[in-house]
Amino acid sequence: MKQYVPDRRCLSTLRLIITAIAVIIIAAARYFLPMDNVVFYINLGTIAVACFEMFVHLPLYFWSIS
Repeated sequence: MKQYVPDRRCLSTLRLIITAIAVIIIAAARYFLPMDNVVFYINLGTIAVACFEMFVHLPLYFWSIS
């Protein structure tokens, strides 16, 4: 049985895409929402989700692919 492994550059590319999406969400929240408290919590949640996805979920997913 042949085993397939994902490309190592794909993980880096996905991390860059997630970072770009997080920056866009943060910029949109700052631009459209006038309330500083809400913007702060949106920024905090966006950064937390992006970091979890980039450093926990995606590496585990890539290591499990075979």
